[in-house]
Formats: sequence, structure tokens, C-alpha cells
Amino acid sequence: MKEKISQLEEMLNDVLFLIKEHVKMEEKDLDEFDKLMEEIASPDDDDKYKTRVEEYRENIINHKNDKSIWDDNISKVLLLLSETQGKVQAYKTNLAAIGGNDSPNNEIVQLIKQGISTTSNPISKIHKGKEITGFLTEDGFLELVINGTRNKFSLRRAALHAWETDPPNQWKFWEVFGEDGERKTLDEFRILIR
Repeated sequence: MKEKISQLEEMLNDVLFLIKEHVKMEEKDLDEFDKLMEEIASPDDDDKYKTRVEEYRENIINHKNDKSIWDDNISKVLLLLSETQGKVQAYKTNLAAIGGNDSPNNEIVQLIKQGISTTSNPISKIHKGKEITGFLTEDGFLELVINGTRNKFSLRRAALHAWETDPPNQWKFWEVFGEDGERKTLDEFRILIR
């Protein structure tokens, strides 16, 4: 999602540049341009220079006559932005609905009560080249620090907040270092609950 937002930002910057260029050309006064060209023109000017000046003048006229940027293009950009805003809102709503509410998980509470895991045993995952580490809480959550902010999440919503990933099985997604120093899924600890 972040990559797509960056791409959208790049495209919007391109559109903004085109609009600014169009406005700059529209604001040019042809009479002043012609007057200036007459003042600086000399009989010694080569044909290339005269051709470039004529092309530039033609470009000004084309921009002044081309209202499609305002009539068609800008309205299309606004429509696309509006549609995108709707899609982003729908995505956020869907993201919020996935994994349900951030409510306590009784199995996490049991893991800690029975001493199978502790609140100081790091829970982590390396996903999409990024490692996130958190800790289980006595009240049944996974506490993560994301962008400097400490939050409690359900296991699934923790993955959603960290990577915008909805794991098929959150217990098999998150990992814990066992006593042997090996990474194991949280699910391997959960099956030990009596």
C-alpha cells in the first residue's frame, strides 16, 4: 500500500507540473511577446533562431486555445481522486473489520498464567524484509512498538498494523524463541495449554 501511495504521489506531482506549465504558457501576453521579439530581433538572426521563436509563439497560442486541460483533464483527475479516496476509505474499513476487534485473547492469558510463555519473552516476525518484535501481555494482547508508539493488538491485527498483512493463521504467523534458541511458531506454544 505504501508503495502504491508513493506511485500516486509521483503521478500527482507530474500532473501538478503539467498544470503549472500550462498556466505559465496561458499567462503569457502575445502582444508583449511579439513586441519583445521585434525589439531584440536583428537582420543577422539565423533561420534556426527565427524558427524556434515562431515555434515558441505557436506553443503559446496552442496552450491558450487548449482548454481541454481545464474542461477534461482536471475533471478526470478530480474524479480519479474522488474514486481513490472512496477506495482508500473502503480499504481502511475492510482492514478494520479483518480480525475483529482488538479484544483480549484467553489463550494468550493462559500461556502466561501456566508459565508456558512470559511477558518478557519476545514475540517477533520477519516479514517483507522487516522484523517486528513485541511482547504478550497478561491481559491477552500482543504489545508492539510501531513508529515509536506502544500499542496492544490482537495477534491478527498486530500483523495488519505492522505489515498490512492478514495472516491466514495468526498463531502460526508469530514466532517465539524456544528454550533451545530455535524460532518456533506461537502455535507450538499454544498446543501446550492444559
